[in-house]
Parts: sequence; structure tokens; C-alpha cells
Amino acid sequence: MPDFKYKYGPWALVAGTSEGLGAAYAEALAKRGLNLVLIARRSEKLEHLSNEL
Repeated sequence: MPDFKYKYGPWALVAGTSEGLGAAYAEALAKRGLNLVLIARRSEKLEHLSNEL
């Protein structure tokens, strides 16, 4: 998947990452090797997801 990173760049900003679609997008982008900036209102869930990724 190096084409994705080349086309869109090495960074992604994902809002709503504490659960649901935001968390799913964050996981998918992390698997593609992107650096992530994660934003969420629930700090506990955000911290848990960031540790997983």
C-alpha cells in the first residue's frame, strides 16, 4: 500500500476516534503506515486506542 501514502501524504487527522467510525478509520490508516493525529472528547477511550495503535 505504498501508493496510498505517496498519494495522500504521511499524516492523517482523525476526529471522533474514541469509538465507532473514527476508531475504525484510525485503525485502517495506521495499518497503511500513516502517522496519526487523533481527536476525541473521551480522553480515556482515546488514550486506550492510541496505546493499541
